Amino acid sequence: MQFATGEDIARPDIEAALAPPVREEQPMVSLAEAEEQHIRRVVRHCKGNLTAAAQILQISRTTLYRKLDDYRTA
Repeated sequence: MQFATGEDIARPDIEAALAPPVREEQPMVSLAEAEEQHIRRVVRHCKGNLTAAAQILQISRTTLYRKLDDYRTA
């Protein structure tokens, strides 16, 4: 990994090296849509184990069940 183009390492060189890679920009969505996408991603990660997903999300299982039911009826 190269940190600088010259002999000295300057602050911008370090910041550029430590910056996260530029990712393709995601479309802007509402907070409700972002929440639904995140919850569904966590449930997939937990392979459908809703108890584990609720723990990761730091919400009760009842809240998770209600949210998933709301997404199905919306």
